[in-house]
Amino acid sequence: MSTQTEKMIYCFSREPGGAEALSLVLKGRDAHLYCLIGKDYACDIFDSHGLAYMRYQGNTREELFVFIDNLHEQKPVSIVLTSAGSIPEHDMTEKYLWNWASSRGVPSIAVLDQWQNYKERFSGPNGTHSLKYLPDVICVMDESARRGMIDDGLPGERIEIVGHPSLSKLRNIMTALGVSGNEDIRKKLKVGSDQQLVLFVAEPFTHFYGDRAGYTELTILEELIFYFQERFLSLKKGYNDIGLVIKLHPKNNLEVFKKFREKHVEIWETLDPVVLTGEVDKIALLTASDLVVGMASIMLMEAIALGKPTVSIQVGAMISHLCEAVNQGIIPFISTRSEMNLVLDRLLDDRSYKEKYIENIKNYPIIDNADSRIWETVESRKLR
Repeated sequence: MSTQTEKMIYCFSREPGGAEALSLVLKGRDAHLYCLIGKDYACDIFDSHGLAYMRYQGNTREELFVFIDNLHEQKPVSIVLTSAGSIPEHDMTEKYLWNWASSRGVPSIAVLDQWQNYKERFSGPNGTHSLKYLPDVICVMDESARRGMIDDGLPGERIEIVGHPSLSKLRNIMTALGVSGNEDIRKKLKVGSDQQLVLFVAEPFTHFYGDRAGYTELTILEELIFYFQERFLSLKKGYNDIGLVIKLHPKNNLEVFKKFREKHVEIWETLDPVVLTGEVDKIALLTASDLVVGMASIMLMEAIALGKPTVSIQVGAMISHLCEAVNQGIIPFISTRSEMNLVLDRLLDDRSYKEKYIENIKNYPIIDNADSRIWETVESRKLR
């Protein structure tokens, strides 16, 4: 029987992707073994998994140290386990927590959930204190992430390849159930049996990049709806053969999307897309989709793990390395409108091409049981 005096694992996340990874690691574990702390976006993710957590709202190093020291007096810590998702200009809590652990002689582990911004995740704001915030161990998804981190100057001896919890789970689902559509979700989204459900995964590019990437979630959505409008006019069937679903990110600005809809009201009325903010389970939504379109979201890798035809559209790109599925050659780099039109035409209308495209996606190797591998890493390094 666990007691209050036994040392606990302190777990923390703020970002949605990092919180999802931690949730999969913790789900099914004895809740007496860990103390979960959530901030901002992570809290909704923890709620969705039915995990009990403490809410943290501080922003400074001093606030974090006081909070954790007080917690440590009540529930002594054995190890700190966090995500590694926050960009320093937006939040430093993960980094301060690694600092706290180091100053108190407590081991720390961070779980990476995305193939982007390696250096920034372990540095201070605006390029300051480069790589000065380091946990003892960084759990990463694959060899590509390990190489990218080392190229960015992170110490290789702290990096451990364990896989990605969400990708492991989804590949197991693909293996067990195949990639057939979820009819209940399709009906809920009012997608007809004679329509192809195209899921557009919106991302907060405006929030993170401004116009530095050469495109935003709005410019790519505009490219997409213009493409579907042309398709609708050319087919002349009197109905739309595409059911477009737009899944917003928690950091997308709802007011901006409302203005976008007003700007394109005629196309909007023709296409009649469904806009989701979180009403449908992500896995069910991906399973129901016939085609998943985005830019660089982790959801593209999740769709690939499920064996779904997946496209990264980056029309106007001034940065070419943001999508890991493109970097690894799983899907093509699409930076022009003509390239986009060609790939979408073939995936929507050419069954043979689509089958070959899917086969390549299904052959992408994914490390199994990432959640257990991360838990084993934690157990092997915590204080007794």
